[in-house]
Amino acid sequence: MLRIASLLVTAFIGSASILPASARDLTGWSAELAGFMPFREQIDIGNRGVNYGKSNLTGVGLCGATVYQLDLGGPVVGVRGRICGSFIESMPPGFIARDLGNATIGGRVGYNLGFALPYAFVDIGVGLFSLESTNASVMKAVQYYMVGGGVQIPLKGNVSAFLEGGYAVPGDFNNGLVFALDGSPTAHFKALAGAIYHFQHHRY
Repeated sequence: MLRIASLLVTAFIGSASILPASARDLTGWSAELAGFMPFREQIDIGNRGVNYGKSNLTGVGLCGATVYQLDLGGPVVGVRGRICGSFIESMPPGFIARDLGNATIGGRVGYNLGFALPYAFVDIGVGLFSLESTNASVMKAVQYYMVGGGVQIPLKGNVSAFLEGGYAVPGDFNNGLVFALDGSPTAHFKALAGAIYHFQHHRY
């Protein structure tokens, strides 16, 4: 029994070597490139006082971002600026609705485990939406919020992969006219996956 206990203690101490004490320092600037897909994104359409109901928005998008993060020896805090372009639309009879993308800035906090960096984030910015009918059109930037989490996994050299999910909340928009053509995008989930290039050489 003592022999088994000794082996278990030795294994535990050995496994501790992959925890933050030996994790590489993630402080510095990095660039992100990611693709994303919305889930259950809809738009509630109205035209000249008549509500036409919700229509599903489907498609994909591409995001680029710049990130600065500070590794505090385990806890990691950072800021991120991100721009996304979308190919997301809906074409109910008589309308064309599009989610054209968004630009956000936000903060995030995580923990450096060495083999992975799990994190949570909050972003705020503007989203761009358009809605067209046979007799009117509107394109507007609206407030845009997103909260979620993800995990960053180091690969080879200064490259990491990441997976991220978030709950996005866009604002309503209209063309400002009497009997306005208006759209109300619904809150929805987004999933992102991509690669990160770290400009600083990581220190171990």
